[in-house]
This record gives sequence, structure tokens and C-alpha cells, in this order.
Amino acid sequence: MTDQFKPLDDIAEDQQTVLSFNNSMYKVGEFMGQMKSAFQVTGIPACSQNLQNRGGVPYASSRDANSWLKQGVNCELLKPGSNGWKKGKVRIKMILEFCPDEPEVEEISESQEPKIPQPESPLDDLRQRINQENQPENQ
Repeated sequence: MTDQFKPLDDIAEDQQTVLSFNNSMYKVGEFMGQMKSAFQVTGIPACSQNLQNRGGVPYASSRDANSWLKQGVNCELLKPGSNGWKKGKVRIKMILEFCPDEPEVEEISESQEPKIPQPESPLDDLRQRINQENQPENQ
């Protein structure tokens, strides 16, 4: 089975889309705002604490936690096969995805429909002859 989950955009087109969980409803933008806030307050400090035995991750204040989600945190990256360490920033991106229980049926416009060649009819030769005979001779 293929992965049918599609991201919901909490900033633009899906911001006003509504999610319903049993007896509660949330707009996607509001829901993601709450998730990001919760992660910023408890998730990043928890990650820092869990990784403390390896030096931890940068976290000293809520400003630092915000850096993880927005502008990024300074780091260095080493990829296998690369020419060494590369300086840059890393950030955490939280996305919300949705997978419908029943796939949506996409409408195909005429311009998107594949061109199906018409089968050759035994009458095509006859039609062509009749058309030629009915055309004026001075053309």
C-alpha cells in the first residue's frame, strides 16, 4: 500500500480548514500553533535533557527554543562521501498530514484527457471520395 498522506499547509491554503476529533474541532492553523507551542515549551528542553550525556543541544531559554522552529540553530553537517564539515543551520519543521479513508476522484478536463486515436473505418475511403467529388473543380 502506498503512502497516501498529504501535508496540510498551516500557513496558507489549509489555515482555515477544520479538523474534528470526536467532540472537539480545530482550524489547522490553530492546531499547528498549539502543537508548535507545546513542542517549544516541553519538546526541545526534553530533547536537550535526553541528549545531555552527549553534550545536549543548544537550549537556554524560550528564545533558543523558538530558533529551532524558525530561523534555525547553528551547526555543522558531515555527509558520507563529502569533502568535510559544512557549516550552516538546522531547524525542526513540524507538518500535519492527512490521508482520506476514501481517495478523492479527480476530474479530468478535456485538455488533460489522453487523445485516443479513432479506429480506421472501412467507410473512410468512401467518405474521402465523396468529399473530393463534391468539391468545386477550381480549388
